[in-house]
Amino acid sequence: MADVTPSRKAKTLAEKLAAEGSTCPIPATHDRLAEVHYWWHQMAEMYHEPDPFRYRLGAFAQAARAVTLMLQTKKAAFKGDFDFYAKDWVSKAKADPIMSWLNNTRTNGFHRSALPPSSWLQMECIRNPRKSSWDGEDDGPIGTRDPFQCTHYYMNAGPTTDHGHNFTRLWSMDGLHDRELLDVVQTSMTC
Repeated sequence: MADVTPSRKAKTLAEKLAAEGSTCPIPATHDRLAEVHYWWHQMAEMYHEPDPFRYRLGAFAQAARAVTLMLQTKKAAFKGDFDFYAKDWVSKAKADPIMSWLNNTRTNGFHRSALPPSSWLQMECIRNPRKSSWDGEDDGPIGTRDPFQCTHYYMNAGPTTDHGHNFTRLWSMDGLHDRELLDVVQTSMTC
């Protein structure tokens, strides 16, 4: 039977997340930050799939809120100098519109209702041979579609044509004033 014992001792989470030669004093908090980053990429990957996108948005919001909760449980790691959190960070977060939106989204989206992102999906023709350049009009938007239907549905189920189509989607939510949701949540990771 082959020996499956690792040749070297496995790293602890604190060692894995810290710079070489040091130990992270708040590994669970850093691990949760990594999870927030992961969920952002998952949202981007599923951008054109409404339900998986929404589910990943929910996981992102939950993980983002857990970062501060975990940090608060590790006050001792700051050797009594945790005043910065209540004095500086909390007041800045409450004043920041993106952080307030994120907190409200998590609270309303999980404790009071479902996450209902608003969105639009627009379709436009590309190089439609039935439109002459002499018409004075370039190809342009030909209409909006149900944003809660997968973009690929329209790409595959639409009529067979002799020209291409471009689909443009924007995810947003109440309180974001039509700002792109992925941009907003990426900004929240840097606040």
